[in-house]
Amino acid sequence: MVITPKVRQPPSHAIIRSSKVDVSLCLLCVLPGSLTRRSLQFIEKESFKLLHVLSDDAMSSIHLCRKRDTFKLYTIKTIHKDRVTTATHFHQIETARETSEQIRALKNPFLAPFLWTFQDESSFYSISDFYAGGTLAEHIQREGPIGSDRAYFFAKEILAGLSALHDEGIVHHDIRPENVMIDVSGHVAITGFSYAGPVHHCDPVLFQTPDKGSYQPPEVLLGWAHDSKVDIWGFGVVLYMMLFASHPFVTKHDHDNSAVLQTKVIHCPVSFSTSRSVSWAAQDLISQCLQRNSALRYGVKDIKAHIYFCTV
Repeated sequence: MVITPKVRQPPSHAIIRSSKVDVSLCLLCVLPGSLTRRSLQFIEKESFKLLHVLSDDAMSSIHLCRKRDTFKLYTIKTIHKDRVTTATHFHQIETARETSEQIRALKNPFLAPFLWTFQDESSFYSISDFYAGGTLAEHIQREGPIGSDRAYFFAKEILAGLSALHDEGIVHHDIRPENVMIDVSGHVAITGFSYAGPVHHCDPVLFQTPDKGSYQPPEVLLGWAHDSKVDIWGFGVVLYMMLFASHPFVTKHDHDNSAVLQTKVIHCPVSFSTSRSVSWAAQDLISQCLQRNSALRYGVKDIKAHIYFCTV
């Protein structure tokens, strides 16, 4: 498979189609003492005008905001420092911040890490682009299966983003439809780098996501050491959901019972609904990505060479 560069239009800062944004950016902040002279000089909370709350919880809030000098729209995530109490949590924040700086330096159009981070006495702040097209999860929820051609197009761009990450030795750890944003021109970008880190630091304790198991592979649920193959599992789940508009293992009732959910992910086989006309090639690729034994699971190069990308 050959993935050609695309010409991406910048995220829309004028049209708001979705009120939901990627909330997983909450950890992409800086630790005390790590602010640069540049960020102190040019970016601070007062650089942005808060417009309205997009989401709010006990620990943090997300606002739609407008940068005062350019009038462009962004999202700003605020985390209260008194809610970040453990050394592990602080280490994860610092690792994600450093990793996102690496990702930003790649300037890959399929990756959308945070743009700025800064802090004051009470809070951490992270700024990211606002994607008016919303998330892939919203599109699936609203439209159902998105069609084989469109799924192939999105899968190709997601794979290009993962390829860039893995070539850099970075693991995302949380590939899911909610972390795939869509811009106004119809292209996708991977977000949600709160748990990203170098492949050689894939400590199962340090990289625990809030996910109860629906997007995590068996080796993570079992607390085993892992590598970049965790992202391949997520890719397989995302491809399945694009084509079938459902999770390969989990029903909506399972989300209330983490034990049942994790048991299905670890033990139950992948099933493909006969009500949808999905090609054998797509089903085989999904099965290879959802191999429970990570040693047998495909890597990025294997996916690129799969017949699925030659037959759509």
